[in-house]
Amino acid sequence: TSYISAEATKAVLAKQSVSVSSKAGSINLNQDLDHIISDVIKTVFLEEDQNQSRTAQRLGISRSTLWRRLKEGDI
Repeated sequence: TSYISAEATKAVLAKQSVSVSSKAGSINLNQDLDHIISDVIKTVFLEEDQNQSRTAQRLGISRSTLWRRLKEGDI
């Protein structure tokens, strides 16, 4: 037919790996939320040349929260 069914679309998408690319690398969205958050923090941290103030500002979190997340993730 000339229509694509929702089931066919879901089947194709389920086989695809979802990731987001940036200058600092890519983030795999097919993992649990904690890992995605850590990957986002790492990516922004690297994009900001490891400047904690700019990274925290860009992420909309405090420097202490960023510091804690960096320490927990051993970045």
